[in-house]
Amino acid sequence: MSSDAPSPPPVFRLQTFLPHQLAVLANRTSEGFSAIYSAGFGLSVPEWRILATLGEGSPIRAKDIEAIRHMHKTVVSRAVATLQERDLVAATANADDKRERFLALTDAGRALYEEIVPLGLAYERQVLDRLEAEERIELQRLLGKLIARTATDPER
Repeated sequence: MSSDAPSPPPVFRLQTFLPHQLAVLANRTSEGFSAIYSAGFGLSVPEWRILATLGEGSPIRAKDIEAIRHMHKTVVSRAVATLQERDLVAATANADDKRERFLALTDAGRALYEEIVPLGLAYERQVLDRLEAEERIELQRLLGKLIARTATDPER
C-alpha cells in the first residue's frame, strides 16, 4: 500500500551548510591575518592580495589579477593606485597594447612583501597546528578538489 502523504521538507541547517561553513572559515582566517598586515603595515585586504600576487611572480596585468584572485576591476584599480602612491608597485606600458599596463613590485614593495610573508606563514601554521600532518595534506587535497569542481561545474 503506497502512501500519498507528502514527504517532509528536507532539513536545512545553515550552521552545517557547506557554503556557510566555508564563508565563516574564510572570514575568520582572513580577518586574523589582515589584523597583522593592516595594523603593522597599513595595507587593506585588496592591497595585500595584489602585493602577494605580484610577489609570487610579476610583471602581470591588472586584469590577470582580477581573474586569478576573483577581485572586481574597481577594487583592483583602487588598490593598485594606492600601492603606486606608496611606491610599492610600478606600472609599465605593454609594448603590444599601449592601453594596457604591466604591474610589478618596486624594491620597496619587494621588501615589504618579504617582511610580511614570514608573518603570514606563521599565522597559517598557528591556524593549522590543531591538525595532524596527514589531516593538513588531506585538507589541501579536498580544498583543491572543491575549488576545481566549483570552477568547472556546469550546474553553477
